[in-house]
Amino acid sequence: MTSTSSGKWAGTYAGILAVLGIAFVFAPAYLAGGHYGGYGDNTRLVQSMRNAFIDYSGSGSAVLPDSLRTVVDYWARYHVAKAVIAALALLVLCSACRRLWASYQGRSSQGRQADSRGRTVGYVVAGVAVSLGTISAAALLMANIQGAIAPLSSAVSLLPAQRDSSLAGAIDAVRLGIATPGASPVADHLVADFARYHVVVAVLSAVFVALLGVLAVRLWRGRRPGLNGVGALSYSTRSATATATAAATLTVAAAVLVLCVANISSALEPARALSLFFAGG
Repeated sequence: MTSTSSGKWAGTYAGILAVLGIAFVFAPAYLAGGHYGGYGDNTRLVQSMRNAFIDYSGSGSAVLPDSLRTVVDYWARYHVAKAVIAALALLVLCSACRRLWASYQGRSSQGRQADSRGRTVGYVVAGVAVSLGTISAAALLMANIQGAIAPLSSAVSLLPAQRDSSLAGAIDAVRLGIATPGASPVADHLVADFARYHVVVAVLSAVFVALLGVLAVRLWRGRRPGLNGVGALSYSTRSATATATAAATLTVAAAVLVLCVANISSALEPARALSLFFAGG
């Protein structure tokens, strides 16, 4: 692959990702259609959630009041929009990773040695950037799927850190209900939703760990000698690159596994986790 063609497809990927990045930040609030304000202005959303949570806390019923249902439905649509955009970005980044790796391996048949060192550095830098972008997109996708499936627990995070007496009273009532299972339908419903909130991430992160493990194995097994002609990637260079990439992939998998275990722990003890969340305010 020539440097000109490499520049063209790299520019195309960068342009697409730039558009998706802007859309991820600015579009969801409008796509969700909640009329709570756009990027950087969530005052109405926070205030609406505060008032709705106070209403729900004192309702004595697990059924969400209309005020809270409106906020939660909006928050679900908001996360669906973000998840779709993150998924598109992840697909683009995976495609870029695959093409970059194929281009790097293809250098063995190009017969170019004069610029090999500079191009190798370029490939390394591009590989690190694309890999980090892929991991970030995957994390954003998981987080927004979580918010879309369990929007109530996600929306609770919107409650203002500065609690006035009304909000503090509502939270204290929920915490009391959490401490006495079965005594408060509101608290019981919140605990059940909080469990689902963490189960979603546990499942998604387990799938991600499995995919990373498969990728690491393929990278490890994919080591093979290059051509022996002038400018060819030597076996040691190709082997070292594949080994380093596989090791980095397993390191990321280990970090995601820690996330998985943490969420399993919270899912098994959702009452304790939710009570600690409210205590931390």
